[in-house]
Amino acid sequence: MNNLIEKINQELLSIIEKDSNKSNLSKASEYMLVGQGKRIRPLLVLSLCKDINNTCEEFVRESLTIELLHTASLVHDDLPALDNDDYRRGKESCHKKFGEAVAILTGDYLQALAFKILCESKLDSKVINKLSHSLADSFTKICHGQEMDMISSDIENISTVHALKTAALFSCCFEFAGILTNQNKENVSRLNKLGYHLGMYFQILDDYFDCYGSKKVTGRLISSDIKNDKVTIFRVDNYTKKEALVLIKRRQKDLSLNIDKLEKHIDVKFNFLREVISLVDARLEVE
Repeated sequence: MNNLIEKINQELLSIIEKDSNKSNLSKASEYMLVGQGKRIRPLLVLSLCKDINNTCEEFVRESLTIELLHTASLVHDDLPALDNDDYRRGKESCHKKFGEAVAILTGDYLQALAFKILCESKLDSKVINKLSHSLADSFTKICHGQEMDMISSDIENISTVHALKTAALFSCCFEFAGILTNQNKENVSRLNKLGYHLGMYFQILDDYFDCYGSKKVTGRLISSDIKNDKVTIFRVDNYTKKEALVLIKRRQKDLSLNIDKLEKHIDVKFNFLREVISLVDARLEVE
């Protein structure tokens, strides 16, 4: 897994350096991408390809388009007009470091760069078209989810917001893997659904850390949800930390069962996928 992460980081650096012109926009893009994050999303794409077809390294560049889009959404989410967060992953957020104008352009640029990479892919044109549609569909959902998150304080809308803002891009990761491994339409749909379940689990972990986590885990001095008075299941239902962990363990079990079901449907053992999910779960051990 470490070798794959290294390849992902090397390719990401290559993409940034190739498109760089030493401007503040290039510096901001590098600041947000290089050395940041666990690369969970490209790892999901590649681990699934490895589990299904026993090969994945030829798809590293395509998998990184999801990382670029994810980072674009984070840059824009942190802006004063949206979540107004000063820190991201223990460092100043993009707009605090480079100013709002450059941050807005950085988010826009990373979106365009993601699709530019797909357009330059040497894969079959039909595959590129499917990947592009999946990526665009997930990003439109993120935008709708962000708007709903801004205007709604209704506990009943939490699941919809999470499905759009978070789970959509996880579904995209799983859909990418299905497309890249030439799965039939039914299996791609099944993979998409499993991605949704993982995304919803990932979001509840995020909510848990935002509510109970230390700065070491969140990378922020103060909870973003508390600062912005965001509705989360842990805050509304007044969970204790112990009760919250019980809920997370239950969701872990549900996710594992969903993986088991898909393994039987498409006759694949998702060993590498489970390894990536263990990286997500590892944050619980830090607490």
